[in-house]
Amino acid sequence: MTKTLISGMLGQKTSLALMLATTMFVALPVFSETVSGAANLEKLTLVAMANSPAIHQAEAGLQKAKANLDQYKSGYFPMAALRAAYSRQAPNSEISFAGFGSFKFFPDNNVDCHVDISQQIYDFGRSHAQVSGGKWEVKAAEYSLDMARQQVRFQTLQLFYGVLLYEQEIKLQADEIQALTQYCDMTKNKVTTGVATSFDVMTIQVKLSEVQTAHQDRENELRKLRIDLAKTIGVDNYDSLAPAGDLSPRMVKADEKAMVAFGLEHSRELAIADAMAQECQERLKSEKCRYFPVIKAGIGAGVKTGYFPDMDKLQPNASGEITADMPIFSFGQLATVKAAEADLKSAVESSRETRERIVADIRRAVSDLNTSCEKIDAASLHVALAEKTVEQATVRYAGGMITGLDLLSVRADLSKANVGYVRSLYDCLVSDAVLKRAAEMSQDEEYAK
Repeated sequence: MTKTLISGMLGQKTSLALMLATTMFVALPVFSETVSGAANLEKLTLVAMANSPAIHQAEAGLQKAKANLDQYKSGYFPMAALRAAYSRQAPNSEISFAGFGSFKFFPDNNVDCHVDISQQIYDFGRSHAQVSGGKWEVKAAEYSLDMARQQVRFQTLQLFYGVLLYEQEIKLQADEIQALTQYCDMTKNKVTTGVATSFDVMTIQVKLSEVQTAHQDRENELRKLRIDLAKTIGVDNYDSLAPAGDLSPRMVKADEKAMVAFGLEHSRELAIADAMAQECQERLKSEKCRYFPVIKAGIGAGVKTGYFPDMDKLQPNASGEITADMPIFSFGQLATVKAAEADLKSAVESSRETRERIVADIRRAVSDLNTSCEKIDAASLHVALAEKTVEQATVRYAGGMITGLDLLSVRADLSKANVGYVRSLYDCLVSDAVLKRAAEMSQDEEYAK
């Protein structure tokens, strides 16, 4: 028997639309933002968010979640199908009556073509649970998109200030190389007058070579950092990037209890974990509802053969029905319910773990921020004292009152002080960004009190 079935359901329109949208998304070219020359943090962040693959993936995930929700809602609407079937049966059963001829029990050619419209009347809450779970899935996808954007902003900020930090350190190393070169020339002049020895010259040259090597290493690190920044914002030519800004933190301390309370209230990560737990809860309800009957009503109209007196003639016909489908037993369904229960338990524990981790992350970030703010004043004082010490040591060395080793030691202390001060500014800026990311705050938002 040959049978052809052509069906179209309203619920399948969503899947078709999603497939077409996905095909168009893959086929169409991706237009990206670009940047070159001097650019501040805000401009780089905008370009990064426009080009970020992670954000594009999160946006596609949100579209998928919305399409799934539409598909779950399709159970509330009627379903239409066009059905056509043909079969030929031989031999055929006949009965003969004297004077009346013979009669067939079945037509030789069986043709049935009709349109069916069916509507689900009641399924004991299964569709409602699926729709509720789909809504939670959409919320989780929206939160994931927000988190993807926040992560891109944080990565751009961290790399932006990292580039500024390395540029400052390279400048400090260049100043130190210039100073050591002057000391080396000064010591060579002293050797000619007999005040210093060649050992003093060699000592300064060794230190100079050490600083030059560190300078080259730092330039290499800066180049790699620019490459990472170019990758994050989605541009190819990293040499054209010139982050414009300075290391100037606000130096505002944060209150731990207030920030923890704010973070728990506004955390998107925690909201995602809670939404996934709710989605698992609704999915478990939906799976349990499969044990209950599904009541449907349907009507159909069309043409078919098989009616007396001419069994082979197409005759119009119509039908109506009410059905109740109820499963009796299924090992697979039991396993599905157990899997849904396990997913729910895992989601609840994941939500609890996320809450505890958020609290710990905020507490660590508050501690780092407050410590960084305190270190800036101490580092600034250290630089001021080291500069005065180097001034005095330079005068004393020129007068022959101290050795070259003493001068190098003082100079090394100044170099460490300068690097420590710049590092403290960078640490304060990054600690501020880490805290605001952990507490789900915008970068220009004031700390909770």
